[in-house]
Formats: sequence, structure tokens, C-alpha cells
Amino acid sequence: AGAAESSMGKTSSKKTLIEPSREISILDEADVVVCGGGPAGVGAAISAARNGAKTILLEHGYCLGGTATSGLMNRLGPYHDQEKIILGGIPWEILQRLIAMNAAASPVPCLQTDPDKYWVPFDPEAMKYVLDRMVEEAGVKVLFHSYSVGLVPGNGRRSGVILESKCGRRAILAKVVVDATGDGDM
Repeated sequence: AGAAESSMGKTSSKKTLIEPSREISILDEADVVVCGGGPAGVGAAISAARNGAKTILLEHGYCLGGTATSGLMNRLGPYHDQEKIILGGIPWEILQRLIAMNAAASPVPCLQTDPDKYWVPFDPEAMKYVLDRMVEEAGVKVLFHSYSVGLVPGNGRRSGVILESKCGRRAILAKVVVDATGDGDM
């Protein structure tokens, strides 16, 4: 009770509004829904789609890549353990496409004391292009300006995502939900 009382001894009252229940339209159904289009979400979506899953990627912003692109945080890596290249897979594919476009430097195994070589500089606008092409090639459906705001409950497990966009509140049913949001929102 002490927390609810003001210094004058009066009880504070928090105003609330009860929103009426409503039906939410099902926008789509998928095998996998990935929430968050940063590097982790893009990698997860590409991987799922390449393995035959119908995949939808939800991104609240206007482009893929998270802070690497929209935040202009244009250093990747490291791709090495200071002696040899140790990273591969989709991040390596992204880097190779950027290098082919002359939009990134090749990684050089070196000590962390040489940050200009240790971290791989790249062009954020080229990265946007590369990520768009890669998700398109994999067959990922991307929805921009779509906020993941909740999970669809189902038999004790996640069975989809509730999203909000300019089109309103809708749901996507899914067998698997991947939370790749920067803050673990899902």
C-alpha cells in the first residue's frame, strides 16, 4: 500500500482504458516467422527459406540490416581469430557479395590493436542492396514497417505472431517463431 500512496497520504489512482475485444484478421500462414530484420534475423530467414520453409520476415524499419545499415554502423566482423578466417556461412556470403561490388574490404587476420584491419569496413547502402537480393533469392517474404507486438497462443507453444502496421493489427500463423529482435521482444 505504501507504494500506492503519495507523500500526502492519499492513494494515487492510475487511469486505465478497457479496450473492447476484436477479431484480428489472419494475414498469412508460414512455416517460419522471423521477427527482426537485422543481421541475425536475415540470416535466420535465409537459412529457413533455403531449407524449404515458407518464411516471412517482419521488420519494423524501412530496410534490412539493423544498425549495420540504418544505423550506419559500418564495420563487420571480426571474421577471424587474429590468425585465420573462422567465420563462414551466410555472413561470409554477404561479405563476398559486398567485396564483389567493391563495397567492402577483405578481412585480414590481425591483432585487435589494428582496428582498421581487424574490423571490415563496408558501404551500408550496398549492404541494403545485398540483403534485399539475398532474401528475395531465397524466397523470403519481407514485411517492412511491421511491428511484432505479441504471440498467438496455441496449446502451450507459440503458434504465430501478432503484428501492427499501417494496415492495422493482424496475425500470421506459424509453426516456428524466431525472435531476432534487438531486445528479445517476442
